[in-house]
Amino acid sequence: MNKKFFFTVLFSLLLSSLINANDAYIEAAGGSVLPIDSPHASAHPYISMKSEVIKIDLEKDFYRVHVDFVFYNEGDSVKVKVGFPKWHYGSSKTIEMRNFKTSVNGKTVDYEIIEDKGAETPLHKSDVVDSWFVREITFPSKTTTKTSVDYDCEYGHAGFNKGVEYLFGTGKTWKNPIGSQTIEITNNIGPSSIILDDRTFFIESDEWKKAEALSDAEIENIDDKIIITRKNLSPDFFDKFRLEIADDYYTLYPYADLSEDNFRLGKYRLTARDLLFFTKEQLRYMRNMIFAWHGNIFQSADLKQWLKGMDWYKPSHKVDLSELSDIELENVQTIQIEEARRK
Repeated sequence: MNKKFFFTVLFSLLLSSLINANDAYIEAAGGSVLPIDSPHASAHPYISMKSEVIKIDLEKDFYRVHVDFVFYNEGDSVKVKVGFPKWHYGSSKTIEMRNFKTSVNGKTVDYEIIEDKGAETPLHKSDVVDSWFVREITFPSKTTTKTSVDYDCEYGHAGFNKGVEYLFGTGKTWKNPIGSQTIEITNNIGPSSIILDDRTFFIESDEWKKAEALSDAEIENIDDKIIITRKNLSPDFFDKFRLEIADDYYTLYPYADLSEDNFRLGKYRLTARDLLFFTKEQLRYMRNMIFAWHGNIFQSADLKQWLKGMDWYKPSHKVDLSELSDIELENVQTIQIEEARRK
């Protein structure tokens, strides 16, 4: 028989957003999906998830997701029903997953949408699984099988921020730990929309773990893509990855008070790691913001337009490096080094 997962968990803090999840080994019967954590289901005994690459492209009003899975079947050839959940929190607005497509070994395959008549998860009664995108996949014996999923959807809400979540704990429905997990994030929104490094995290066993603080997570920025890599994950069913985006965060660096005593780029020494979550375009804006703080007059049309609505910006003259504090000068140099490193 074939089995499944199910999903979802709300970290809560007045947070609400769409969760998306790993392909799961499911059991579908009578139009409903049997949760893998029921007493009648267990993980697949022979098929393991060797790797998953989760690509998240952030656009202005929605985000795109493309996931590549690599499985290996160490047993006999077998057909397995694989399901990808569609769900929403128990609110008046359902955020739809759109343009769903899936493939096996590079070939597009059909799927059926099975309504989840089991409805609610056992731990979070406000989290509702609407239905499942279900397809039957043949996993040949002693062979690697590659599958993929594509879709896009609107952002969820995380207070004043946009929210994106991906549930990876469903990978527990396959044999062995997840061999490797790569999360690749591309910010196409623009210079004023910031991926918050302190709000980019994993929730594991209901514990919030900042991505940059995890000892088993490697974080790098290549070609303006944030790439988070982890190895040999043994997740719980509700473990997930979350990121938040501050829209129109015009300062490009988080500080609440724009008074001179609290100009963050003049008080705090940046490190290369502090800059990983910024695009090259944002780095340029951040670097020039240091000069703008001193009243620099810019020639670039985009910088002038960006600064036009800033109450703190008082253009007066061409700022010389000698006018910068030691910390500001160090930060300019740190940003320049990171800009040069980016392709």
